[in-house]
Parts: sequence; structure tokens; C-alpha cells
Amino acid sequence: MQRSRSRSDSDSSSSSSGSNKKRSRVSTPVQPDSSLFPPFLQRLEKLHKSLNTLYTFVSSRKNVPPLLSTFQSSIKELTIEDAAAINCLVPGTTRFEYVDELELSLYAEQVTSAGAKDRLGRDTGNDIFSIENKEDESVSNKFMLIFEFVEEAKKNSESASRLKGADAIRMPAFSTANMTKLITKRNTRFSEAIARFLKSCKENALDPELAFKDRMRKCIPVEPDLRTATTERRLTNKLPDTVPKNRDSVATIIEELITDDEYCGQLVDEGCRVLPAKQAQFGNLDFAISQEVADALYTACNITSFYTHQAQALNALHAHQNVIVATATSSGKSLIYQLPVIKALEEDNRVTAIYIFPTKALAQDQKRALQSILSLIPSLSSVIAETFDGDTPKEQRAHIRSNANVLFTNPDMLHVSILPSSIEHPSWREFFRALRIVVVDELHVYDGVFGSNVAFIMRRLRRICAFLGNDAVQFISCSATIGNPAGHMSKVFGLSSEAITVISDDGSPAGEKHFLSWNTPFRDPEDKSSGRRSDLNEAARLFLQLVLRGVRTIAFCKVRTQCELMMKTARQMLEAMGRSEMCDRVISYRGGYTALERRRIEKDMFESRLLGVIATNALELGVDIGSLDAVVILGFPFSIANLRQQSGRAGRRNQDSLTLLVCGSSPVDQHYMLHPSELFEKPNAEVVLDIENPLVLESHLQCAAFELPISLSEDLQYFGPLMTNLVLARLKKREKLKESDPELYDCHTRFLPWPAKDVAIRDIEDEMFAVVDITGGRNIVIEQIEASRTTFTIYEGAIYIHQGKPYLVRDFNPDEHIAKIERTFVDWTTAQRDYTDVDAIETHAIKSISSFHTRSIAITPTPVTSTNRAHEVNYAFYGNVKVTSMVFGYFKMDSRNRIIDAIDVSTTPAVEKYTKGFWIDVPHRALELIKSKKLHIAGAIHAAEHIIIGMSSVSVLVMATQNDLHTECKAPEKEFSTRETQRKRPARLTFYDAHSSVTGWRANLHSVVQGAEINGTGLSRKVFEFIEDVIEMAIERVEGCGCEYGCPECIVTTNCAESNAVLSKIGAFIILKEILEPGVLRQEEIPEGPEGNLPTNGSKVETIVPVTGNVKFAKDLEVIGINEISNKPEDLFSVKIEEIKDTEDEQRVFEHEVEVKVEGRGQPQQFTV
Repeated sequence: MQRSRSRSDSDSSSSSSGSNKKRSRVSTPVQPDSSLFPPFLQRLEKLHKSLNTLYTFVSSRKNVPPLLSTFQSSIKELTIEDAAAINCLVPGTTRFEYVDELELSLYAEQVTSAGAKDRLGRDTGNDIFSIENKEDESVSNKFMLIFEFVEEAKKNSESASRLKGADAIRMPAFSTANMTKLITKRNTRFSEAIARFLKSCKENALDPELAFKDRMRKCIPVEPDLRTATTERRLTNKLPDTVPKNRDSVATIIEELITDDEYCGQLVDEGCRVLPAKQAQFGNLDFAISQEVADALYTACNITSFYTHQAQALNALHAHQNVIVATATSSGKSLIYQLPVIKALEEDNRVTAIYIFPTKALAQDQKRALQSILSLIPSLSSVIAETFDGDTPKEQRAHIRSNANVLFTNPDMLHVSILPSSIEHPSWREFFRALRIVVVDELHVYDGVFGSNVAFIMRRLRRICAFLGNDAVQFISCSATIGNPAGHMSKVFGLSSEAITVISDDGSPAGEKHFLSWNTPFRDPEDKSSGRRSDLNEAARLFLQLVLRGVRTIAFCKVRTQCELMMKTARQMLEAMGRSEMCDRVISYRGGYTALERRRIEKDMFESRLLGVIATNALELGVDIGSLDAVVILGFPFSIANLRQQSGRAGRRNQDSLTLLVCGSSPVDQHYMLHPSELFEKPNAEVVLDIENPLVLESHLQCAAFELPISLSEDLQYFGPLMTNLVLARLKKREKLKESDPELYDCHTRFLPWPAKDVAIRDIEDEMFAVVDITGGRNIVIEQIEASRTTFTIYEGAIYIHQGKPYLVRDFNPDEHIAKIERTFVDWTTAQRDYTDVDAIETHAIKSISSFHTRSIAITPTPVTSTNRAHEVNYAFYGNVKVTSMVFGYFKMDSRNRIIDAIDVSTTPAVEKYTKGFWIDVPHRALELIKSKKLHIAGAIHAAEHIIIGMSSVSVLVMATQNDLHTECKAPEKEFSTRETQRKRPARLTFYDAHSSVTGWRANLHSVVQGAEINGTGLSRKVFEFIEDVIEMAIERVEGCGCEYGCPECIVTTNCAESNAVLSKIGAFIILKEILEPGVLRQEEIPEGPEGNLPTNGSKVETIVPVTGNVKFAKDLEVIGINEISNKPEDLFSVKIEEIKDTEDEQRVFEHEVEVKVEGRGQPQQFTV
């Protein structure tokens, strides 16, 4: 399929060819000669100039809404047709439409005195949140016509108020100079648009005036209550009036998408692939199955033969091997773990099996599938297969425990309920004694701290079976395609790699698969600085384009908020198109919904009552929701494996299918739009586990000792050599009754009576709050939310979104664990205000940083002291990090993500956590260059941290995302203040694992921290090891981005805690360049400051101080050589410091020669540390 790349994409792909390229400011544009324009366009240009000047003045007044009537009162000749004409010439850079009066109330001054009037002439003495409970929620207030220029959030702001989101738009507050510059730029852009229009008319032999009138008429907005009768307001392509029962082919649908009026070259040609249909390949079993089983498989699943990967796996299992199957989604993996259980039950109906799934929905789905087969086998009619999880009614648990042959559960239930009772309870003892098969599906999900916890749960299970004399357990795993299937299974189960058979040759058939990379266009295709349109709106539009053509579609969003906002946008679009009857056929699905609501949505999807679902990755896993035709993915997901897993949800019945990857402005998204071949050619990432994490290990040693006393000799095979010191220090030694008794250790008394309840194995929390809808006296629980989210989402006055509908939080009762919400029609949301300090507290590893062309050199004897930091070698450090967070208020945000108000809250206690991270001290020369150019140091550090995190998920060969690594974001309230601050921060780039295992023992958190055993997920360690690659890619991205001061495609991120308010693109470039190639930058190559996107008024207060001295060194310090970094852990080596001296204030390594032995590398060496 040949597609042409859009102008915007081809422009974006151009980057500077060298690191020493001179950077210059954007020159002032030159306007076309308007005297050559026809009179009607000369008049329109004059009106545009007047409107532009007036709007810029009005918009600088925060509380004045941009009503067209306001502008008409000053520009008498301005008509609706004129505003529509201006809008149609510069689409994407202006907004001309009717909006709900409630939205405009956000512009008005909020006066609390009774009887006061706002700028709309309305009484403000009443509560703007008051609700008239209506049965018809579609009833709206009065709509008003607005006109505004849509400017990129990063441009020319002197306001410290920045917004959340990649496409955040804020109300401008410009200086006189910047206002003049902006007015000139808009006027030039409009004149250029006129010139392009006239050129197009000439080329196509069209009369300009007639063509323009026809084009203008389509841009006149229609009031919402008239839209249902207006076909012109529907999507511009020829959509069917009713949803067809049989959809067209995917190729036909693609052609319709790219001939739509909204298409302007979004397809990235090298990112569009057609994967041909694949024929099935079959294999033979080495053993026979009974006729009963064969008949049941045919009746239930229409199975008459086995694909090659199914046959290979079943044969390996028949030969008593452990198996991991890593094939594509919908390749028939379920049969591989269903048939062995059925065959084992045929041979002995007393044997048991346990199926472990990461989600309850998946367990329920697979239980139904197995029960449907068992029900067709008469000899197995007495077999009981049931779920045993947190949703299982207590009155049914005893019966299931005593009688079930097959259990469907999740790691959480196994950990907190089943294993702790396995020895003491007779029914569980018999179950584990008879256990033959353990199935762990979706093995790729078990990574990071969660995966490390599950690995120890599996070891505890094996230990219990061995104690009961059961050594016949087989382990079966299925996974999406990952980079290390055998190694990952080996770590999860504690098995040797030789005991595992990997099946990865997929023999299942597949329909033709179309994959399209869709790059959201710029607001103004001729001006890249205008910023890209909203990728969320673009994805919602494409989602509806597919659904309204009868294409059963799922849209994946990365986070819950995106999911709800996309659902809200889709509803608004359907209503605007006059297709409100379709609102009931699309729905959102995410974590937090009640179990009953999730089951209902799954059932409705499976039975084809729904045509579209907007979901988080909660539906990425293999829950059967019926046949899907298309997948829309909003933004590059967490990894290549996630992308392929989500894409695989479509085409489950061998039909042709479509995947649309809709990318926005984030650095990761744009990386893949510039290098789209990586989407298809990049290898799957490895899954990372940290089974040497002492905190996770101790947690499970306490749990294991509660189940069975620990023996240092016998349990070494399950918990490894690190267990010895932990057992001796943390567990309680059992008294011997006689001298010959073995030494045994019990769970320490401080963790009794039930230690597993205090060990959180994943981010999902046990403490939940009920969200109750009280609209019209309903009092119905519509959602459950984790305790950690409540501070930021359900405080009183917050706007909460559920199924795309806004609710007002009326009451929050932390004691009762209840939040009461009420349906409202205001079109604004809320976002918390907080700050976070990140401090390195102990160094565990050091590595020198070198540029690519010198990376092959051996490690050199360069001293790691503060005095040499201005010299030629820079260092990265890895170790323990302390994160301190404080919440002090929240923002009110309008429907276009502009800050309307800032609300303060009373001081809350600081929240501290400890984790692993890495840091790089900013070179002294970089600080000197930044200061000499009058650039913003804090903005430079913040921007450098952003781009490093953004590039980490691209370059590091692990499943890392921007949400896995965090940093300290700089707060505008502090950085732009004219008052001295006590919060001076070191000139340091600091990064940390977002998730920390230190929270494992909730009740004993402080004692664990004081024990200095702090651990993260292992991802920061991986980035630390490959930091040169990350910095190189960061420099390339910053240099190659065409923006002037920074944008979402380089240093702006969607998850910045401070809304990207304090960023210096030039400063970030200086820091990154000086870290990787010290001394290469020349002062004359760097533009003069200050940055045009940061405030310049008032005296500047210094908030950053140079780093002096080292962070405290650990006793065993690992020193990593540049030439030793590779994917093989055995290629790393460590250096042990033999002498460390303590000063009065801190621990320092003094500059003297220390004899060190490089492990496994020969003779001792001399160098200065």
C-alpha cells in the first residue's frame, strides 16, 4: 500500500546533521503583498488584523470570555460570515463555535457577594455547581458563539500557570513586546493563507470569490439544538445513515479514511504495512486422546486438528517437560493448558490443577471455556472447576476448597489466602498433594516488583508441594512474544532453563492485517510552531469513523483519565453529528469500575450489543469479548510487546483487520513517527525481574516461615544464598527440643497473625474507597478507587469523570471510605498542585560517561572527586533515593485545558518514600555557559530530565515507559519567584523508579527504611547502564526538533507534575552536550538568553546550587567500565573500596590510591578513587 507522507511529517523528519550545528533564532516572517489580493479578500484581511489585535488585548484579561458579540461591539462591520471566512482560511489555529454557557462561566470573575453580576450579566450569588436533577441528561443550557485564536501552550508566556497534557492551551498573558510579535505572526500567517488560496484557484481555474463563498458557508457554526436536523454538521465524509450489518473490507475503509476532508497526510508511509494472510500449519500428537475428548473439542471449539505450536507444546508436556508458549495473540494457546488437565483427570479424577491469571476477568473467561468442554465429556461430569478469588462468596469457599479439581485464581489470592492455609487446612493439604499442573497465563505481565513478588509466590508453592511429597508438578506458561521467554519463566518459577521447553513457532492462521501509523497533523500545516492538534480528538474521530461503518473497534488508552476523556469526546462528537442513538453502543472500560459493571460490558461486547469500547490495557489481555475488526491505539503504548499485544486483539476470527496507531506530540510518539520501521523490526523487550531484591525476599521469607518453618539448608534452593543473612537477622529461631533437631526459623512475632496481608505484591491496593452517585437520590456505588488516588481525584469540589460524564464531588469522608458525587453539566475539570523533592542518599555504583566514538576505551584511572567535575570526565551514579512530596492545592481547568483558577488547600503532611535511582551532576562548565548566556538553570535541568526520560523508553531494551521513571519537576511558583527560597536544589539530573518495594511492609515501613534495604523495579539501573545511548538520542531529538523553545516533541511531556512551566530547550542541550562531550561546545555557538518562553520581569532568585562533594558511598561500591556494558550480566564487574573515612558530616572517599581487585579480570590494579 503506497501512501504519501504529509508535509508536516516530512518536515519533522529533517534534523541537524552534526552536533556542532549553529543554532539561531527564528527570523521575522515577511507578509505577501496584499495589494494584489481581490477587494473582498483585502477587506477580510483588514478585518482579521482588527480582530487579531482586539482578541490579543481581550485574551490578556483572564476573566473576559471571547464572545463574538464582544468583538462585534468594537468592530461594527464584523459579521458571522466574516468570522467563518477567517476560520476557514486558517483551520486549526482558530476556534469558532457555539459553546455551553456554563463553559463561559469559567471566564467570569467569581464574586461571592449576593446579588453580584458576572461579566455575562448573571447572578453569582448562587452556587455555580447547583444541579437541577433532570431525567434527560442531554438537556443543556443556552449556547453562545465564541471566536478565539488557538495558540500553542509553550509560546511566549510570562505566566507561570502551565497546564497538564500535550495539547494544553492556556489563556495568554503576554508582555507588550510578545503581544506585538504574536499579532504580527498571526497577520503574516493569514496573508500567506490568502496567497495559497488564490494560487490554488488559479491552478484549478476557479473563480476565487465563488469558491471562497462556497467554502465559507461550510464553516458557519450551527447552534447545537439545530444540529440533529443538519447534515452539513456531520463528519465530512460519506458515512452511512445507519450502521451496516456487514462492513466493507479494510482496504475499502482505508481508502474512505484518506479521501475524507479531514485527511491531510496523516499517514506515515514507512509506518504502513500490510501483513498478508497466513495459512494454518498443522502437527501431529505423539499420543492418543480419547474419543470423548475429541468429540468435546469438536463440539465446543470446532477443533479437528492441532496447529504446529499446539502439537509441539502438547507433546513436550506429555514428555513431562515444563513449557512456555510465546506466540501471537489469538493463536489458540488456551488449548495447550486445557487438554493436559483434561487428560490428567481422565487418568485419575483425584488429581488437581490450578490456573493463575493476572486478572479476575481473565480467570472467569477461561473457567467458562474449560467448563464448556468438560460438560461434553460424560466421564468427567463430576469434575468441579471453579474460581477462587476475592469475589468468591464466603459461603461457597468451603465447598470449593473441599471438592474442586481445578481452581481458577490470581496471584493475589494465592499469596494472601491459599498458601498461608495450605498446611494447616486439611482440604488445602489434599489439594496440593494431588496437584499435577500449574498454569500461569500472560507471563509477560509479571515484571518489575510485581513479577518479583510472583516469583517468590511460585517458589512458596513449589516448597509446599515438596513438603507434602509431591514432586510431579508441571508448569505451563503462555505469554505474548517477549525477548527472553525461557529466562523469564526460569526466574518466575525458580526452574533451570534446561527444564523448560520454549514453543514460539506459530502455526495458527491469520487474516490480512493492515497496520497504519497515523501522525496527528499540525494545527496549521504551514507553521510547525502552531503545535499538533489533539491526538485524543483525532483518535476519537477515527474511532467513530470505524464504528459508524459497522467496524467492531476497541480503542486503547494508556491511563484512566485518557480513557474517560476520549469517551466524553466521542459522546460529544456523536451528539454534534446527530447520531446520539449511537451513544449507547460505545462504552468505556477501565480499572476502578465495579465487578458487575465490568462483567456487563464484557458480555455486551461478546454478544455484539456494543460496536466500540474505549479501554485501558485492562482489555489488552486475552479476555474473549468476541470478534473485533479494528484497534485504535492512542499513543505508543508501554513497549513494542504491548503494541503487538494490543494490535493482536483485532482479527480474531481470521478476517482482515486494521490497527491504527495514532501518535501525538510526545517525544516517544514522534520518535516512532520518524523511525516507523522500528515498530515492525525492533525486537521484543526483555522482562525485568529483581529476585535479589532483599525487601521482596524478606517479605516472602516471613510468609514462607508462617506456612512452614524455614530451614537454611533445605530452603536454599527456593530462596537463594541471600536468604541466609535475612533469616538470621529477621526471623525468629525456633527452640530445639533435643540436640539432634534441625535448626528452624519461624515468622517473627511482629508480623503475626497473618503476614501475607501486609505484603502488597503489586500497585493495586487493598484499601479502597467507594464512589457513590447521589444524583436524584440514587445512592449507587459506581466505582471503587484506591486510597492513594483519593488525594488527587475525589477531594471536595473536584470534577470526577465516569463513562465520559462529569460529576461534582459533593462530599469526601475518609473515615467511612466514601466519596459522594453528583451529576453536573459544567465543562471543566480539576488537577492537583504539588511539588516533589528527589534526593540521592547513598551511592551504590559509578560509571564514567563517554561519547560513542570513544566508548571502546578501557576504564581510566580518573579520580571521582568534586575537583575534577569541571574536567573531561563525567560520571553517572546509581543508588538509594528519597522522594518527598507535598500537595498544596489544585487547579480548575476548562474544556480546552486552560487554567481558570488556582485553589489553595491547608498544609498537608509531607509524604516520603524510598527507592532506587540514578543521577548525574551537571558539569561546572555547563553551569557557567548557561549563566553567561542568561539562560534559566532550573529550566535547563528540568528540560534535560524530561528528554532523558522520554528517550529511555525508546533506547533501553526493557519494558520501560515514561511512567516507570520519574524525576523532580521544577515548580513555577518557586522558580519564577522574586523572593528568596530555602528550598535550594543541587545542580543534578535525578531519576528514580516510580515503584518501590519498600512499601511491602506497610505497618513497619520506617523500620525497613532504617535498615537501609531500599529497592526499586530495576529499570533505573538499566537506564543507568545504557545512559550514553539515551543521552545521544536525547541530543539528536533536541537538535532535530524545529521548535524554538521546546514542545511536546522534544522536552515537553504529558505527565510533567508542574505542567512543563519551567523548561529551557537551549539550556538542556548545553547540559546534555557537556555531559557526553565535555568542552566541545563553543560559547559563540550558543544563542543569547533569556528564553522567550520564560518570564523575564523581576529580579531573578537563584534556586539551584552547584554540587559539592559526593553523595555518601556504600561500603561495596560497584565501578562499571564503559567497555564492559553489554546485554550479558557476566560482562559487568565491580570494584570494592577497601578504605572509606568518615568526616563529621558525611562519609567521603578521600583521594588516595587504593588497591582494588577487578573480579574475574586478573591481577590487582592501582588507580585513584
